[in-house]
Amino acid sequence: MGRSGRLVLNFGPRRLHFEPVGVFKEVGYKFGRYWDVAWMQKPVPRAGVRRPSLGEVPPSMSNHAGFSVRKRIESFGYAIRGMATLLSSQPNAWIHAAATLAVVCLALTLRLDRLDWALLVTSIAMVWAAEAFNSALEWLCDVASPEQHPLVEKAKDVAAAAVLIASIAAAIVGCLVMGPPLWAALSG
Repeated sequence: MGRSGRLVLNFGPRRLHFEPVGVFKEVGYKFGRYWDVAWMQKPVPRAGVRRPSLGEVPPSMSNHAGFSVRKRIESFGYAIRGMATLLSSQPNAWIHAAATLAVVCLALTLRLDRLDWALLVTSIAMVWAAEAFNSALEWLCDVASPEQHPLVEKAKDVAAAAVLIASIAAAIVGCLVMGPPLWAALSG
């Protein structure tokens, strides 16, 4: 967000400008801080500011302190805090945790090979990532539009569908990977 109070998003040759003045005109509903939207074909030049060339670091990004081990450790702390928030506030995450524990215990019992473990870990991670994105999107939607709105409802439904798709895919992978060894162990 610049000094003028504008938020500018670049989409190739087009720019989307948001100004905190009115209502969200293209969608027709209030969007949190009431943004006025205008499409512009050419970038709006700002006086005295030179646009960086391709590959050049913009000045706003070059004034940071650079790589810091302490900052990287802090970022892991934020991620752990996010995982704790997910586990402490989302009942579906508890179901995913129980399913993860059951799958890992069964896979250890069946003594699966490395490729099978790689498939299981990838599937489990896919479900957890989908659940985290779904929860983050739901919280952002609740902040952006506290009142019920059909578009927010659709966004939440699609995010929940992503978790369902990931969960079904993980269950299929689990059956394909652990089904034959489990059947052999139970029948032999």
